[in-house]
Amino acid sequence: MCNKNGKLAVIVPQSTMIGKTKYDQNIKIRLLKENTLDAVITLNPDTFYGIGVNPVIAIFTAGVPHNAEHLVTFVDFRDDGYSVHKHIGLVPDGSAKAKRNKLIQLLKGNLISFSNDFALKTTITADDEWLHSFYYFNETIPTDEDFNKTIQDYLAFKFDMTVHGRGDLFDKKKNLNEVQWFPFSLGNTEIFNLYATKSGLDKNKLSHTSPERFPYVTRSELNNGVNMFTSRQLAPLNPKNTISIGLDTQSVFLPAISLLHRTERSSTRLP
Repeated sequence: MCNKNGKLAVIVPQSTMIGKTKYDQNIKIRLLKENTLDAVITLNPDTFYGIGVNPVIAIFTAGVPHNAEHLVTFVDFRDDGYSVHKHIGLVPDGSAKAKRNKLIQLLKGNLISFSNDFALKTTITADDEWLHSFYYFNETIPTDEDFNKTIQDYLAFKFDMTVHGRGDLFDKKKNLNEVQWFPFSLGNTEIFNLYATKSGLDKNKLSHTSPERFPYVTRSELNNGVNMFTSRQLAPLNPKNTISIGLDTQSVFLPAISLLHRTERSSTRLP
């Protein structure tokens, strides 16, 4: 479709640049025989929010066979200055314009100095994965702070999975038949304190003035018992980390937040 020396920019899934299948590998070989790959830009994975595709932009010079010594520019542009806001989509954080300008200056050859974690130039073959992550190597030695943060992230993830019923991910005993079970009474005060809910709220009478970011936890089988979001209500609160049993559905759930209790995560539905 392009004249010789014409420029073509195409946005495709990352898998296209990897070439996992023999069919894709043959396409990459044919592309280099007939055209020159100039740049590949790894985009924000939320560019197509909700679709689940990690996109890249590939830039070619048409009709000119790829020279083995040609340096291809690979850019990690995942941090493009946009972030996802629930029910809205991608929203600029104030840095998008500057980051876009930096990318354009790099592609024009006007940006001389840049770090390898942002962009790098290298020769390629058809067998390579045409992605920044394939060629980038982080030579920085991790600090003690990096190590501690990794451990903290792991422990936080393990705790989150455990309270959501996926503690088996960290248990070598995957077979339930290998687990030793013991009966216990719900009335045993050493394990549980039983009490009726303090809330006498009628869902149909809840107010919905702005902001609606307080979770209404009730006997719902979905979203960890969060039935809806509402405004702050003047009502007694149930304590957080309470195991609740639905009166009608007998659904059991452990909300990580109190009923109508404001938290930093209260605007996000829990799985």
